[in-house]
Amino acid sequence: MALVYENVLTQEQQNTIENIVTNVRFPWNVLAKTVLHSEEIVDDNIYDDFPVLFHMCYEKGSQAISPFFPLFKQVLLDFCASQDIKDVEILRIRVNMYFQAGMKPEQYTTPHIDTYRNDETTDTDFIVLIYYIMDSDGPTVLFKGHPEYHIEQKIHPKKGRFIMFRNKRHAGSFPIHHKIRAVINFNFRSSNLSNLDKEFSADYKM
Repeated sequence: MALVYENVLTQEQQNTIENIVTNVRFPWNVLAKTVLHSEEIVDDNIYDDFPVLFHMCYEKGSQAISPFFPLFKQVLLDFCASQDIKDVEILRIRVNMYFQAGMKPEQYTTPHIDTYRNDETTDTDFIVLIYYIMDSDGPTVLFKGHPEYHIEQKIHPKKGRFIMFRNKRHAGSFPIHHKIRAVINFNFRSSNLSNLDKEFSADYKM
């Protein structure tokens, strides 16, 4: 299960992040689909036909680092400080923006487990933290079970909301009623999460 956190950032911080990401000068790149690398999954509810915008702020093992890295790094560190999470190793920070694409309420993008670029191994044992930049719709969907799986949890976007979970199969959604859905996806590792382990689902890798 994902843990949900409200009002960790001040209203001023929330507004600053939204204003920066929605500014015409914010640099975006285009992905042809939301997930480029994932396991082969047959699921009638997968809807992944439309491109999305992304901004790779930082990625360990590559040269990806943006001028906005200090800002978004501080967002992560402020969250971790609020939860007494220390010894943070940042693996990836990516900003994603979705638009209306004709998705139905029961549909979602390709279920996947987050990865970051690493030339030595496929590393998926870390924490996923998602921050919702603005009020919107299109939930984040978490799944359980393997190889068969089913929906475990849906969390809806709300400005200022964080959700955190040990990396497991999950999916995003395109907005239906709002024009834009925007999130910051943080992947990180910490050596002192034992106090949170009991709150995470035991099948977090599935």
